[in-house]
Amino acid sequence: MTRQKSLKEHVRARMEKTGESYTAARRQVVPGESKRPATALPEKPTISSASLAQATGQDWAAWFAVLDAWEAHTHKHAEIARWLVQDRGVDGWWAQGITVEYERCTGQRALGQRMTGEFESNASKSVPVSRERLIAAFTDPAARERWLPGDLLQLNDQKAESSSISGRYLGGDGGRIALYFTAKDESRSQVALRHLGVADAEAHARLTEFWHERLGVLRELLAGAAGGSIKKLAFFKRVS
Repeated sequence: MTRQKSLKEHVRARMEKTGESYTAARRQVVPGESKRPATALPEKPTISSASLAQATGQDWAAWFAVLDAWEAHTHKHAEIARWLVQDRGVDGWWAQGITVEYERCTGQRALGQRMTGEFESNASKSVPVSRERLIAAFTDPAARERWLPGDLLQLNDQKAESSSISGRYLGGDGGRIALYFTAKDESRSQVALRHLGVADAEAHARLTEFWHERLGVLRELLAGAAGGSIKKLAFFKRVS
């Protein structure tokens, strides 16, 4: 049992006996404990501060200050994510991302590591096309081959109005894929990709770099199509 986990169990045991809040009970379990310093910001966040601010209204510095004030380090993963959604109005996917990054910076998990112990690689990209055209770039095999050659994805069937798709990665690292599509407006959209079931930290680093590079290629192709190079990208003709 880690020291942090043991401490939490002692604190929660006192809470059950006395009815004290977590903070009050912790002060009794760890007498003389000074106020916890501000959590250090991530040096290389999985989501840029600019993208986070655009999506949620606050950057990493602001969110970490909010979480520190709420004493998020004393809560479990599900509690933090739920609080961000219910009390702060954050979208579920972004709430998970903020929670994971905060836990990483407070030493509760390694980069890319989930609470289950497995690793997860993430990448996202905004593109200058509609959500429907972006989805087609993933679901149409010919379109996907242009930016992700090698038949690497096996996607599950999805409803036409669905904003998410799941599937499997058929490359050597294996794992599960979850895709989330968001419409910014009629001509701009975003895809957020999660590669779950990653074996270890080395595979996480490799797949994170791979997906960032591949989504970058996808954006260039879609930007070219949006700019009028439809002949070059003929497979997007039928997608309005």
